[in-house]
Amino acid sequence: MKKIIIATAIALSAVSAWSEEHQSAGSYELGVAAGKDYGTHENLTALSLGVPIGSSGFKGVLEYAKGRHGEAGADVTSLKVAKEIFSVGHAEFGVAGGYAHSAALEESGNGWVVGAEATYPLTKKVSAKLEASRFYGVGSISHVKANVVQAGLVYKFD
Repeated sequence: MKKIIIATAIALSAVSAWSEEHQSAGSYELGVAAGKDYGTHENLTALSLGVPIGSSGFKGVLEYAKGRHGEAGADVTSLKVAKEIFSVGHAEFGVAGGYAHSAALEESGNGWVVGAEATYPLTKKVSAKLEASRFYGVGSISHVKANVVQAGLVYKFD
């Protein structure tokens, strides 16, 4: 977890420097979440960094989920693109999809992740987030499929 925090701090520093230079629309986001992998029936914790992609309304999200516990579960790193589809009141609903790499003790490989997310602002900078996604393994782990549900907080900074 310490390595994740250090890597995220370095990434945030790079994003901050890039944002000052390019001034793209939108907010950068740092998220923490906890959830359950219903494929392995293991709990997970996740750390994510969201970066707006120009003024398109899309954002790129890099996420690391720690879900391996001893010999069970998997750690998953994913690179996703997310987009808000609609909002109701203050709540925002969107979709996400992208590439994922699963690292389990007995087998590792790549796959795709697709899902939906909902956020609700708690303060000007902090939102609650609920995400449900599906992992589809490809190649050597094509038999691996998992439903993941996670909830957490997202901190937005400009």
